[in-house]
Amino acid sequence: MDSVAEVSLYGMCVGCGACAVACSANVITMERDPETGWLAPTIDSSKCIECGLCLAVCPAVNWSNSTQSEKSHPFLGCYLKAYSAFATDDELRVNAASGGFVTGILKSLLKNGHIDGAVVSRRIKGDPFKSETILARTPEEIASCKGSIYSPVCFASVLEQLNRIPEDERWAVVGLPCHIQALALMKEANPVLAKKVVLSISLVCGHVPSHRAYKYSLKRLGLDESRVIGIDNRGDGWPGFLRIELDDGSVKRVPYGSALSWGMVLSSPLFTPKACHVCPDPGGYAADIMVCDAWLPRFTNDQDGVNLVLAKTVYGDSVIQKAQNCGDIHIEDCPIDDFIEANKRVFVAKTRNHAIAMAYLVGQQADLFHKNIKADETGIGFLVRLRLWFYYIHIKFSESLNLDRVAVRLPKAFLFYWKFIGLLKR
Repeated sequence: MDSVAEVSLYGMCVGCGACAVACSANVITMERDPETGWLAPTIDSSKCIECGLCLAVCPAVNWSNSTQSEKSHPFLGCYLKAYSAFATDDELRVNAASGGFVTGILKSLLKNGHIDGAVVSRRIKGDPFKSETILARTPEEIASCKGSIYSPVCFASVLEQLNRIPEDERWAVVGLPCHIQALALMKEANPVLAKKVVLSISLVCGHVPSHRAYKYSLKRLGLDESRVIGIDNRGDGWPGFLRIELDDGSVKRVPYGSALSWGMVLSSPLFTPKACHVCPDPGGYAADIMVCDAWLPRFTNDQDGVNLVLAKTVYGDSVIQKAQNCGDIHIEDCPIDDFIEANKRVFVAKTRNHAIAMAYLVGQQADLFHKNIKADETGIGFLVRLRLWFYYIHIKFSESLNLDRVAVRLPKAFLFYWKFIGLLKR
């Protein structure tokens, strides 16, 4: 493999933008597909010097789940301790995605001088189908990024900005597992960046839906896409609502679990890119802290929201304790099994199924990618393999016919069928 152009060619690009920042010849730009929102590198091959730096920082090539401590798990990588947690600011807790832990701890660390700022992401107001990642230096900027985005996000611009800030500044970075893996590879290649970024927080992720998923929901809700000025995926309590703001000031609220929100459309494998189908990292192997929703029976009635938090490094655990001591977050010890059980379907789909997904969807080129991932196929018997074969055959069929392009014109029954197909990978 000569460059990340081949990563994109095989549909394995996660759109993180690390390659564009690392390129020594400055010949890589990230381009957004206007229909799906996915970002991918465009390379001026006539000026490429084949230095290999783009491949060195590409998570799709170098993803790793190697463990370096006695406490490790195939789903999680290394870890120290698990907690249930939430922000003590009641308004923040209710209006965040689930408990407000991430926003709460970042604001606490900033307020008390432990960091100079945080890399966080948000939807662009007035252009809600697009997202941006910012260097937040104030509590207000951090708070503006609360909640889930569920939309493609690129870190290229913000990584370039991090390279230019003073070397003595300390920064936290929040991202999905692919972003955090890209950041870890960038830090290996750039000691100055490694010194600046002192904390990484990863959000457990099943996949990122394309913009076509939102277009489908808007059509079924009878909303004119051109009138949408704001989209919020979570908030207003837990598990929250998909909130769609229109140009006349009205807001359409769709419950998180309903068919036209995450329940059937945004969660559909039909609107999921290949890179997410084969992703081996459900939570962020390279992170200091891993965070997820508390999808457990004992938290079901807690409508204010609770996070489950995994401290993966000594420093990650230390900042959790600092924020707790300052009264900005509330934490309680919880068993590691609780953290796993809360999002077990995501963990299983991305780890147990990984080798099979790579074989079926990537084929003979599979050995070019995820080179440092050690597969764990525990629990895969004949019936599971048969289910997964049926599932991935559907994914290949959808990909070959670009079914996501025409889905918006098809009846609900079509999406319900794909909801059933999605159950097969569990």
